[in-house]
Amino acid sequence: MEGSEYLYTIAEVSVAFVGFAAIAIAIRHRTDGLDDFGRMLVTALVERGLAALAFAFMPILMHYFGVSSETILPFCSGLLAFYLLTVFIRMCFIFRKRRADVPVGTVGRVQRLTIVGVMVPLQSLAAFGVLPLSALGWYLLGVTWLLVISGGLFATILVTRAS
Repeated sequence: MEGSEYLYTIAEVSVAFVGFAAIAIAIRHRTDGLDDFGRMLVTALVERGLAALAFAFMPILMHYFGVSSETILPFCSGLLAFYLLTVFIRMCFIFRKRRADVPVGTVGRVQRLTIVGVMVPLQSLAAFGVLPLSALGWYLLGVTWLLVISGGLFATILVTRAS
């Protein structure tokens, strides 16, 4: 399948990143501790990393199960758009419940803006085959972006002080 090497690489990086982040966060938890907001960020980090893993393997598995090549990437892009939309909705609810003394950081703003303003529309349009270029490139962009979100969450966790 075209792009499978890149998807395997995304899966490997995702597993390594989530594992490394878990170790680093466990060490930080022993020294500073994590408050509720920090635990929420850790949960989001692990979820986004594992979502990147799942979305990296999905087209490959569908290909091996005999799904036609013309439908794999549009279906996966549509599913990725739906997942990102649910992430955006959950982020809005979570940030409304956050501690009043913790301002919404730049990472949170950028994530929400790129989810609703860029990635959901791109993946939706790719699912309908409206975008120019190959659907593979748009899908790879979305899956890679999940790792970028995880990196932003990891940085936020490391710099956020426990109360």
